[in-house]
Amino acid sequence: MRISIEYCAIWNYEPKAVGLAEKLLKFKNKILSLELIPGNKGVFEVKIDGEKIYSKKQTGEFPVPDDILQIVRKRIKKQSEEN
Repeated sequence: MRISIEYCAIWNYEPKAVGLAEKLLKFKNKILSLELIPGNKGVFEVKIDGEKIYSKKQTGEFPVPDDILQIVRKRIKKQSEEN
């Protein structure tokens, strides 16, 4: 599983991205990569294996970290059931 967090560097969303990344490290044995990508235009997007699972542009709000963690848990469970 590859996770990326693209955040707006101009609006200083880096602390939120780093905070979410720290929480995601709870799954470090299941994550192949965790990438922080500086962006612009107010972006804050989370992707798993290239699939966008959260976009601040679509919701107008930052993600709730526990919601993202729950999605990751479900993906991990699904992957282990498939293997």
